[in-house]
Amino acid sequence: SAGGLGLVAVCCVCFALGSRASPFTDATPKRLVVQHIYRELEGAPHSSGLWVSAFDFSGLRELRETPAAAALLPAVAARTPYACDLDPLTPAPPPAAGRLLFDPPVRPTGCYLSLPFYFPLGGVLGTPDGQGAVFATTVAGRSVKPPPIPQRKRVRIERTGAAPGPEPGSRTLSLRVSGPSHMGVAAPETRLLAWSFAAAEAPRPPVPRRSPFAPDERLHFAFLTCGSGGGAEPCLWDLTLVVNGSAPLPLAVTGHYPDIADTPELEALSEALPTELRADWHWFSSMVQRVELPVGGAETVAYS
Repeated sequence: SAGGLGLVAVCCVCFALGSRASPFTDATPKRLVVQHIYRELEGAPHSSGLWVSAFDFSGLRELRETPAAAALLPAVAARTPYACDLDPLTPAPPPAAGRLLFDPPVRPTGCYLSLPFYFPLGGVLGTPDGQGAVFATTVAGRSVKPPPIPQRKRVRIERTGAAPGPEPGSRTLSLRVSGPSHMGVAAPETRLLAWSFAAAEAPRPPVPRRSPFAPDERLHFAFLTCGSGGGAEPCLWDLTLVVNGSAPLPLAVTGHYPDIADTPELEALSEALPTELRADWHWFSSMVQRVELPVGGAETVAYS
């Protein structure tokens, strides 16, 4: 009937309007993970930016609809994707029977070798696809500068030794990693046979990670911490890695600085957001040291 159709139409309009209304308030604000990032490649400066990720179902929609935030971060307004350029591409397997096209190349390490994940939540946060997350290298039309990380607490990797491994074709690498109180180590699952995080500890095979949110990820991730982050001295870890093959090992070591949360770039974004989009939650600075670590030879190799 006409009355029934009218009621359905009204319900559809109300549902559409309700689905567009922001569910966030001052009491229940939107949660964003915002990191001011500095990246080094082989020990040399590479790039800086703001990595902004939404920790909820609506992605970055509210930021795009906030004129001040959209003007500040063009990458948000334009939904600019980032290709995780420091993670190696792997050719996809041949097509299955009955298929005519090959799948595109994949990145089995996700974005873990390109960006400094705090925890292995790539399957939840996703890659910076422009919808739920962006890696913005400009803020208000200016290139993002590196955060003010103290020299003594910058991420440093030193290969202190290398020797034949326990299995044919394997190598045992001794590393010393230094940096802030909160750090992470990521390496491809296909290369890492065993590892340990103390000089007196024998390397053991890592347990494969299988996230239901990212079933194709193939990497190992370890989180290292030695305090709350306020001390002036760096934290030190002695790592032992047993790897297969003779090619350099793709490796990323990340450092997180919860005490560096008031950089001009972070402050500018905070001021551009209304209080319901600005939860006091996970705004900080990070660094990633991305290297192709040699496995041959026995000499010391350092990146800092």
